[in-house]
Order: sequence, then C-alpha cells, then structure tokens
Amino acid sequence: MAIVSALDYPPLQEDVIDRATGKMTRPWTLFNQTIVQNITQILNTPAAVVAATVASAGGGGLRETFRGLHLRTSPDADVAARRVTLVHADAITLDDGITVEDWDNLSADITLAGAGGLDIGAEAASVWYEIYAIRQSSDGAKNLLLHRAKDHFLDEEYTTGEDNTYEVRRAASVLQVGQGFSVDTEGPLAFIDVKLSKIGAPTGRLWFTVESDASGVPSNVILATSDKLDMSLLTTTTRWIRVIFRAAAVVTAGTVYHLVAQGDNVVDGANNARIAIDATAAAYAKGTGSQDISGTWTAQAGTDWLFKVYVTRNEIAVRMPGDYNQYAKVGYVYNTGPGDFRAFVALDREVSVPATALGGVVATAPELLDLNAHAPPCPVLLRLLANHTGGISIGYASGVPDGHGGLGTPSVATFVSVSVGNNMPFDRSGVPTEAQAYYVWTSSQTANQFVNGWRW
Repeated sequence: MAIVSALDYPPLQEDVIDRATGKMTRPWTLFNQTIVQNITQILNTPAAVVAATVASAGGGGLRETFRGLHLRTSPDADVAARRVTLVHADAITLDDGITVEDWDNLSADITLAGAGGLDIGAEAASVWYEIYAIRQSSDGAKNLLLHRAKDHFLDEEYTTGEDNTYEVRRAASVLQVGQGFSVDTEGPLAFIDVKLSKIGAPTGRLWFTVESDASGVPSNVILATSDKLDMSLLTTTTRWIRVIFRAAAVVTAGTVYHLVAQGDNVVDGANNARIAIDATAAAYAKGTGSQDISGTWTAQAGTDWLFKVYVTRNEIAVRMPGDYNQYAKVGYVYNTGPGDFRAFVALDREVSVPATALGGVVATAPELLDLNAHAPPCPVLLRLLANHTGGISIGYASGVPDGHGGLGTPSVATFVSVSVGNNMPFDRSGVPTEAQAYYVWTSSQTANQFVNGWRW
C-alpha cells in the first residue's frame, strides 16, 4: 500500500486552468484521479495494515512496546509448568516499528523447538527465559518464542578467613590496592561483590578498575571502571557491596586480571575506606593481593581480598525461526528445573508471582541479598513483603547500586511489623534495583523477606 502525501501531487497554480476555454488542464485531472484512487485504496485496506504501513514509513519511532498485554504461565494446569501463554494484547509494536493489533491465545512450550517453543539450544535449569511475540510480515502469522536470557554467573569468589583489611589511600606511599584473579568463563565482567567498611569519617569517592596483568601485579592499563561509591555511606563494620561496571571488560578464561581499588579522598590513615582481606591463611589460587607502594606495584603473598566476580553469559540475540522476521520481547519466565516454570501473571510490565521466601535478615545495616532466582536480569521495581519473628519492628529495603548507603538513598522502602508472622507490604510501590540484588536491614528482630512481583 502506498502512503498518500501532498508532496506526490502538483501544486495548484493559476496556469492549471486554461483561461481561453475555462477548462481544467490535464495535471489537475490527474490530481483528482489520483486522490480518488488512493482514498478508495485506504477505505478498502484493513485498519491494522494501514497502521503498520504508517509505522514502517517512520511513524512513532517506538520499538518493542505493547499495551493491554496479558501474559502468564499457561492457565491449563496440566501444562503450566512448561508453557507460557499470551492470553491477549491490544497491540504490540515490533522491532521494526510496525504496530500490530489483536494478539490472542498464543503459547510457547519449553519442550518444543522453533515457533511456539525454544529458539535454539536445549532446555536449561535455574535460568531465566525471555518471551518474544513474533510475526511473519509476509502473511501476518503470529506466535510466541522462548529465548534463554543472559545470566550473571558467579565465576570466582573468595569469602573466608576475614582477619584484616587493606586501607585505600591510607598514606602517600600506599594509594592503591589490588587483587589478582582469573575466570573460567569468557564474557563481560558485569559486576563484583566486595566486602567493604570505613574507618573514621572519610569523604570522597571509592571505585574499582579491572586491569591487565604485569608479572603478577596490576599493569596500570585500565580495561574497565566501576561506578563510584560515596565513602561516607560505608559503615564501620564490613559488609558485602555490589559494584557495577557499566562498560564491562570482556575477560578471557585462564588470563590473569586484577581488581584495583582507587579513591579521591584525602590521604589519611585515620579516615579511609577498607577492604576485608584474609592475611593469614589466604587460599585463593588464581591471584594474590597487591599494593602500590610509592608508585611500584608489589605482590602481597599470603593475602587475598574477600570478593566475588560475576561474568555475563549467553548474551546473544534471539534466533528467529523459519519465515518469522518481526519480534518484540514481552516478558520473562524463570525455569527452576526441567519443565518447571515458576508461575506468574503479567499485565503489561507488572508481574505477579507467588510470594517466594528470601530468608531472614537480622542486620541493622544494609545487607546484600541476591535475586538471581527471583528477578530477571534487567532493572526492576521490586515488590516485597516482610514480617518479623517477634515484637514490633521496622524493616527497610533499598536498591543496587547506591542502597548500601541506607536511609539517605533514593530507593529506600519501609515496612512496620506489629505482630509475629504477618506479612506486611512495603510503603511504596516497589524498590528500584538492578544487577539482581538489593539491600535489607531492620531496627530489631529478624526480618523475613518475600518477593511477590516486579515491574520491568
């Protein structure tokens, strides 16, 4: 179908009419004929095709959006553990900007391959799957497709033997400290967990770099730089804090790299940030701690940071089956095991799940909780419930990256528990967070946390 445009027609000028005869000349006759033909074509064209044609000509500009979406694990109990169903969508805007209306009763089964199933590979357990609405532009055929989502794999960790600290910028002769590591999985280094604290009242920022190796110590060649943390928000007791690399370095299996802690605080032995280390029985086999002493990196044999390194896997594009050539991601589903989807219902981007326990927390300062199995690998507005094991108490939750700072950060939500065991919602619509984790703490008692949904 052609797009009607005023630019397609000759302008109305005085010489369009023959002054001698008073009759219209041929250009105006053709103009009228063309208008009639195009109006007739539009009137005889289905509305959905008209909308799609306008979108393809540059209308709107939106991609992979939707409205009136109702998506869920199958309403049929006998197949709900392996099948997702798009009950209805008023309209879905696909990857090429074309908006198509009226999607109804489409399903994808994890045990099947291709359209209506999994795009490539075998079913995997304990991973997230993306759900795509797909379409053939040639004939308008619609379907659903499952695609394994990226995951942030905990590749390296050393978490035991904490008995000392490295202090960042404690003296002019020791401005940086490092930790060597090597991964088993190639991919982007998405984020790290580091056990951090402060001494005194430092002001300034703390950040981390990933650097290449130079004979067992950092090379000073920076491959990636993390978000910058506010040192003043650290606590005086060590806590796990998740640190994100926005432009991630791609790390290669078997190659030695180094995490380097850096800061811009005033050099001060009494006011600085500290990294928890094992200084007596360090047993991490793929690297060691190091210090930049007066401009020269020196390996500190027998010392290791307490740290975790997460590598992103499976960050590949959806594989379209057959003649399907249009798509839009419309949701996520978690596969706990072979053919065992976790139940959900999604209305547009608002997702509800059965309340899932995350465990009890007794910390009075923000404690990091992992959400790998409870929220998809994208930024979410996390919906939580909580209760306390005894007495009246107040609980708090806050998001990554800055929620480790507690009440002074923008993502904090609060709940008040007035009786034992009764789940209470938090005081806001959700906790904004990313990197599949969040922080929680309590004024007293044990806070039991439950996830019951999210918005993505």
